Amino acid sequence: MNFVNHVRCCVRAQKQLLQVDSNFLSLILFTDEVTFTNSGSVNLHNIRYTSIKNPQ
Repeated sequence: MNFVNHVRCCVRAQKQLLQVDSNFLSLILFTDEVTFTNSGSVNLHNIRYTSIKNPQ
């Protein structure tokens, strides 16, 4: 996901929360803590991927 997609996702979530569905947050699965910055940088050290198969 890039910065533009992060912004779109946040704007959509705000609209859902404020205008459409007050139950919106209950539909989101929060699995871990992530920090977003306004520069678009991501701390890759804290990202974990899960998969059925081991990477080759």
